[in-house]
Amino acid sequence: MADSRRDRIMGIARLFRFLLSLTAIAIVVWSFYDVGRRIVVSHRAQEARPITLTVLHWGDQDEDRIVQTLVQKFMSENPTVRIDRINAGGEFASKLKTMMAAGTPPDLFYLSPDLLPEFASLHLIAPLNDRFDKEADRKSVV
Repeated sequence: MADSRRDRIMGIARLFRFLLSLTAIAIVVWSFYDVGRRIVVSHRAQEARPITLTVLHWGDQDEDRIVQTLVQKFMSENPTVRIDRINAGGEFASKLKTMMAAGTPPDLFYLSPDLLPEFASLHLIAPLNDRFDKEADRKSVV
């Protein structure tokens, strides 16, 4: 009788350890799943994040229409990109300098040759060759 009671207690203890092991395994598996799910969700959110670019340019009404047409075409081909155009007209140089000084430079802008030396000496612009080379290398791998 004592042996059957001890066997029953040992059986309950084994069952308890088994259930505890299953619970631990389930928690570990769920943790890996949850981390993976969070990475995927974060990546998808990053991919879907809208991008806003500011373009500063000058020009008369004809050039403004041309730029607008190009911007609309680009945005229709790239739905996650929004482009804000600023046509500074005759005040282009002062507008560009003001935006640079304020720390909110445009993402893209025309640059007249007379402003190039000044902006380069102030390190407001930099050559993009190495970035284009890296992009070309990255695309050739894909």
